[in-house]
Amino acid sequence: MRKGPHPLSVHIGMAASEMARDSAQTGAAGDISYQENFAKMLRGIQRYQCSPAQVSAPPLKTIWQEGEVRLMTLPDQAVATPVVFLPSLVNKANILNLIEGRSMMQYFASQGLAPLLIDWGQSAQDPRQANFESLIQDRIVSILGFVADMYSQKPHAMGYCMGGTILAAVAALAGDKLASATFLAAPWDFHAGGGALQKRVAFWYPSAMQALESKRVLDQDWLQTVFASLDPLLTRNKFIKFADMEEGTPDHDIFIAIEDWLNDGVDLPYEIAQTCIQRWFFDNETAQNKWHVGGKVIQPAHIDVPCLVVASKQDRLVEYASAHALTASLKNVREVSPQCGHVGMIAGRHAIKTAWQPMVEFIAYCNNKNP
Repeated sequence: MRKGPHPLSVHIGMAASEMARDSAQTGAAGDISYQENFAKMLRGIQRYQCSPAQVSAPPLKTIWQEGEVRLMTLPDQAVATPVVFLPSLVNKANILNLIEGRSMMQYFASQGLAPLLIDWGQSAQDPRQANFESLIQDRIVSILGFVADMYSQKPHAMGYCMGGTILAAVAALAGDKLASATFLAAPWDFHAGGGALQKRVAFWYPSAMQALESKRVLDQDWLQTVFASLDPLLTRNKFIKFADMEEGTPDHDIFIAIEDWLNDGVDLPYEIAQTCIQRWFFDNETAQNKWHVGGKVIQPAHIDVPCLVVASKQDRLVEYASAHALTASLKNVREVSPQCGHVGMIAGRHAIKTAWQPMVEFIAYCNNKNP
């Protein structure tokens, strides 16, 4: 039996509270709608939890490993232009290799590239992931060197969400090891736009500090609570929709795969969590050119490699203004704006055409410009 949505009581409680508020505003008719929708949401959640579906991702093999970090590739992958994928540290890496037909790894390989996926593993159990300095120098830079030797050329790199913010630091510190950098839904100005996520982080901050001091890690339950509070009605809407989905259809299987990924997060190491909350969300050091890693201030204007920023105006987690701040700071940059949400740029039905294809075309452009 699946455990999601996780934490279950938080998702149901927040959705119920918002639904009750809507009901109070619409009167008696709304009360009926509230009861029906709440019951249907619960049916959708139960159907997900009890689903026998076992959706599987394309198989990957490990070609490099140090500590918890692994570098993975598709079996029998042809030698081609290497592209290293940096996922977020908050959720597991399999979102970039989700399911047959909706795997970024498979798509990039089908376009004549050699995708290589970094899996952070259990970051809190890896001493070299204790902070951004060691994560970048001892893990990511080592991977880039390994890939360059293996493929006899500098790799391109793509960072998704928090992985894109990290990639900006990598490009600033070790840009000579990259052929290009693509930032997919990567936050940079944490105070830009409506600041919805920043406000949620501030609201839940006291409980985060308690968890950090007692456990020395930022528990995944806290992270999931913050994300759930960003859009309390999302739980209602998606599980009401799932309640009527035909089993075995692509939409059904992708829903299962995404929910399994969302509910299988990881804890953040103490120092990295402190940096994300205090120095990113509260102090906004990234946008103010004050974030330093390894004694060097990370300034996008000093990044020399060609860059692509993928920022969507439909993204509610990383608002367009936050991601676009990188475009405004980089000197050798292109930007595309797909009509997809944050997860939709990875798993949505329009992801391939509006997000993945432009990234592949950008890499081809960089290769043709510097053969």
